[in-house]
Amino acid sequence: MELPQGSPLTAVDAEVRKVENVLQGDSQVDSYSSTFGSSFTPQADDVFDQGGGYIQQPNVANLSVSLKNKKDVNAFINRMQPAMSSLSQKASITVSNQNIAGDDSQIKIMLTGADSTTLENAAQLVRSKLAGIDGLSVAGKTDLTNGIPKYAVTIDRKKVLDAGVEPADINKILARYMAKGKDFEVPASHGVIPVDVYLDSVQSGAGGSQTLPVYAPDDVLKSLAGATVTGTGGAAYRFDQLASIRKSSAESTIQERDGEPFAVVTSQIVSSDVSNVSKKVNDTLKGISLPDGVSYSMGGITQQVTEMIVEMAVAIIVSILLVLLITGFVFKGWRAPFAVLASIPLALSGIVLALYAIQGQWNLAALIGVLMLTGIVVTNGIVLIDKIERNRKEGLGLRDAVLQGSLSRVRPIFMTAGTTILTLLPLALSHSADTVISQVLGIVVIGGMITSTLNSFVVIPILYEWMQRKQAKTEIHLSA
Repeated sequence: MELPQGSPLTAVDAEVRKVENVLQGDSQVDSYSSTFGSSFTPQADDVFDQGGGYIQQPNVANLSVSLKNKKDVNAFINRMQPAMSSLSQKASITVSNQNIAGDDSQIKIMLTGADSTTLENAAQLVRSKLAGIDGLSVAGKTDLTNGIPKYAVTIDRKKVLDAGVEPADINKILARYMAKGKDFEVPASHGVIPVDVYLDSVQSGAGGSQTLPVYAPDDVLKSLAGATVTGTGGAAYRFDQLASIRKSSAESTIQERDGEPFAVVTSQIVSSDVSNVSKKVNDTLKGISLPDGVSYSMGGITQQVTEMIVEMAVAIIVSILLVLLITGFVFKGWRAPFAVLASIPLALSGIVLALYAIQGQWNLAALIGVLMLTGIVVTNGIVLIDKIERNRKEGLGLRDAVLQGSLSRVRPIFMTAGTTILTLLPLALSHSADTVISQVLGIVVIGGMITSTLNSFVVIPILYEWMQRKQAKTEIHLSA
């Protein structure tokens, strides 16, 4: 749940309670917990993280919900999202599966090439465009602001001197409205609780209300403006008589990389279709007319997925080349090794069908499965081709060598494939999706093994005979 920047904790609490009331009355919910308030401790981190976790902002609340039946997660999300969207007019509420939440589903867009003000305006433009993408939660979309509202207090030195007000009295008033360290600690059974004391209570609304006070920025500024100090002769002066209070557009922080300013737009994918949402983000960014000189670069999950695909593709290519090198050395030629490698695309067809059947997607687990299959299915091809080669050396003709070699290898190849499939079957039937060793890995390997094994007895023998036919005809001609 995200409220506009600068929202007081009492306002966040009121919105959280609305959600909690809905969850409390839902029969599918087993338990829930809520966390909100500024936290400067990283709360999520893993091997793909690029920023050491995230810092929760005071206008953001996180509610974790545990269901009685975990298989109902997707149906629960589809039912709860529209209900939550109409629950509050102030907050933006996103319901997503925790398996696709956290740092690994973030997209970070870095803008560079101009001054800080221009970059921030460009960042606001990007936020407004991305906010309309389904399955994407954009940080700051509730009011499309970046940073807590800032106010400037300018003290008129001449008015203070003419009024005879002591500067120390002015500082005392300002100190009440400034953040400061903890005032004292309260001992507790598990340690100590730090306590901060801030300004006097400022309550908006009708007097005598039983509701919690809401500390809005305007209320705080009115309280500051109405604070009084004593001047010459005991005369009382309002603070706004001695100083001006106005909203400030100055930046509270300056971000630089390699000495150049930059702005970051952070968003989080809340849909299971990560690739589709990432594509929509890329298409939207390409259609945005940025100020002159401003360029953007992608970070977060998009950059990680790109790097992951490139690295895994390189690993698969290297593994295929190594297989080709070893089989070429063993069989002393190139035709037999290429017939062995035909089992790899046969396995890929099974992977595509298996992922389509479970509505899965290409991710790290799927790519690791492809890498595993490269070694597993090639083994079956080597066993088959090796037997055919041996038959030919024993004097059998090409066709007879292929037929007898294929029939004699049916049992060992099926046993190898069967044991592999049975070993991975529990993983494929599980609902684990938040780790590399997940359901997708099991499905990918099983699907590839089935198609490559069944086709190995058809495609590989035919391909081998076709590639060796010319050589066989040459041998017959020479012997004649």
